[in-house]
Order: sequence, then C-alpha cells, then structure tokens
Amino acid sequence: MFSPIRVLFHKYWLRRDRFLLNSDSYPLWTIFAVERGIFIYRIGEFKGEATTGDLVICPPNTTFERKIIDDLTFHFIQIAPFEGDQSMLDHSHPFINEAKLSVPPHNRERMRSTFQLMERAARLNFDQANLAVQQHLINDLWLLASNWDIDIENGLRSRKAVLDKTMKTAKEALLQKAFDNIPISQLAAELGLTSVQLTRRFRAAFGITPIEYVTQARMEKACKLLEETSLTLDQIAPVCGYENGFYLSRTFHSKIGVTPSEYRSSHRV
Repeated sequence: MFSPIRVLFHKYWLRRDRFLLNSDSYPLWTIFAVERGIFIYRIGEFKGEATTGDLVICPPNTTFERKIIDDLTFHFIQIAPFEGDQSMLDHSHPFINEAKLSVPPHNRERMRSTFQLMERAARLNFDQANLAVQQHLINDLWLLASNWDIDIENGLRSRKAVLDKTMKTAKEALLQKAFDNIPISQLAAELGLTSVQLTRRFRAAFGITPIEYVTQARMEKACKLLEETSLTLDQIAPVCGYENGFYLSRTFHSKIGVTPSEYRSSHRV
C-alpha cells in the first residue's frame, strides 16, 4: 500500500553547474529530484549517477557526496512521515534499501507535466502558492517513481475536494488568515457551520483538519524565512502568527522534527 510523504520544504534549482558543497548531510530526509542534467553521488554504501527522472534519497544525518557532470536542474525536497505513520522508516521501505528511485518510461509523460507544475508552484510567493497543491504534486512524483496507479490512489479525494465548494472557500480563507489569530469557530460561523461540521467536512475534502492546515501554512512560511533571510526567531514569529520565538520554536520542533537553527543550517545545497 502506498504511504504518502509529508513535504516540509521544496526549492527549485535551475541549471546549476556546481554544488555549493561537494559533501554535506541534512537532519531531515532529503530528495534530489532531477528534471534535467546529470550528477554523480555517494550516500553511505550507495553510489551512482542520477539523470532525468531520478530521485536520489538521502537519509537524515548521512554524508551525501555529489558532483555535477552536466548542468543540473532539480528539485530539492525535504520530507517526513505523516504523524503516526512510521512506515517510511521501516527497513523494507525503498528509503532504507535504495539511494535512488527512477520514474519508469511509461510514466515519463506524466512526470514531465508534474515537474512543470512543481516548478510553477515553487516560483510563486507563499501567499499565492497552495501548500496542499505542492504536497499533492510531490506525492504524485513519488508515486510515479514508485510505479503506483495514481488515479486509483488519489481520484476519490480529488473529486471530494472539487465537489465541496464550501470547503474550497474555507481553505482560501484559512490561507489568507493563517498568520492572524482568528478562531476556527469564527470562520465556521461565517460559513454557516459549527466548528465540528467545518472540521469534519474539511478533513473529508483535504485529508487534514483546518488547524493542521493553518499550522502547515505557518511552518511553510517559517521555513521559507529561515532559508531565505537572516531574521531572528523573535522577528519571524509574529509574521508567522506566533506570539514570540519561544512558541514558534516549540511548534517548529514538534512539527518539523528539528530546531529552527538546525533547519536553517541544513539548507546548503
């Protein structure tokens, strides 16, 4: 059975002729998804060459040696299992036994379309980009490389999301207000629902609760600011909807699995 991955960070790199560091390690599961170009790598006992359609997977705190051979366009993705789902850490999982997955030939046309959408999503500002969309696209790519039937796995949930227009409105409102301390009960009332009804219908449409969606949006913005700025946690916290850096740090560590400082230092590609 397919086990989805939880996307914590996604960055698009266009035509790099070299890596900033030839060897590094990351505190999170990390994927280099190659759109174009070639690079060689060694991860623990595994070594090889990666090119278009390859997903090179590095476990946490593992030395990742790499060198670009031909100008590289790729997606840098950091992931984790969903809460309560540790199947990706099972020793039978491809993450443990393989350093690379490859999209098979019969899935390459779908792969190209997915890469185009991933690139577009990565280029948007956070307020425009939908975290759920990036989550779906990267899981779509993971499915392609795992050779699963995407239509069977994702069809039902996608139809629910399209059909429930009220929940689409709710999701847009949550993203707009994610960084303000707006009670879920207030949004529910604006939609003519109780908090329980909103939570139940939102989960049915998108697979997560409204509170989880808001937290994901806040974590995504915090990750972006940690990666792209030198702002302190106390400066980042109010921008992301938290009272101070202490509360942001506690939530960040709980949801992302590393401290904000560890996360910031890990983004050296």
